[in-house]
Amino acid sequence: MVRKVLTVTINPAVDVTTEVEALEPKKKLRCAPPRYDPGGGGINVARMIANLGGDGCAFVVAGGSSGKMLRELCEEEGLETEWFEIPDRTRELLKVLACDTGEMYRFVLPGPAIEARDQDAILDRIGALAGDFEWVVASGSLAPNMPSDFHARLARRVRDAGARFVVDTSGAALKEAVGAGVHLIKPDMHEASELAGRDVAQAREHQEALLDALLDRGADIAIVTLGPEGAIAADRDGARLRLRPPHVQEKSPVGAGDAFLGAAVHALSQGESLEQAVRLAVAAAAATVETKGTQVTTRDAILELRERVRQD
Repeated sequence: MVRKVLTVTINPAVDVTTEVEALEPKKKLRCAPPRYDPGGGGINVARMIANLGGDGCAFVVAGGSSGKMLRELCEEEGLETEWFEIPDRTRELLKVLACDTGEMYRFVLPGPAIEARDQDAILDRIGALAGDFEWVVASGSLAPNMPSDFHARLARRVRDAGARFVVDTSGAALKEAVGAGVHLIKPDMHEASELAGRDVAQAREHQEALLDALLDRGADIAIVTLGPEGAIAADRDGARLRLRPPHVQEKSPVGAGDAFLGAAVHALSQGESLEQAVRLAVAAAAATVETKGTQVTTRDAILELRERVRQD
């Protein structure tokens, strides 16, 4: 039986979240007990799909002692995974909440390089797996030495296997992937403007034209996230919509984009309409913003907020 969603994480991380009273230079800062979570775009997308009761599996590239820890964290959550081992250590990310200001600081370490032969082997593995899934979602950064056409090459493999390809990236990698054949893209306004060849001010003023331009680039579905303003979306069947989230108390924006994408793909994979999918996605992002650190919000919280998402 063909399964629903395979996510792809090329450059994952062990997310370490802690708190300090204040960030001060030169001073020894005493931290609160840390929280450890599996991190990386595709992993977070898979976590949200699982949280919503969906059928998903995460393909993860990892290595070294931190890669082993990442695997253990995924197992503790019951996340279904496929692993590709590399020689070098998986990176760690540090998120520190300064209690005096309420600001979250994110220290992003570079991931390991991946040799060219391993890059080819990763494409082969995902291409072989893609035939068993309806959707393949590539989310998160690439390794520092990987070429910008990697997602485009992956898109062709996925399309040849008969699956729908979703990519959440930016810059040249997004442009090349869309040209290779992508079912769904989810850029923010800056990424969408760059892809469409427009300045941000113009794109904000002419949002429907922006969506048309993204579809003209080759995507079947284009969803542009607008942060606290929600999202706009369009597809090739003529659907056009804008949805706004209810007001929530922001604790941390970390992971909101991945939660949005996971919820949207889950809903679409269940045969729901674009409007239903974006409504669930906006609610998932809002619920994530209300959650500290990199914790996955509850399904009940998402469904409650979904009822308060409004359409313009």
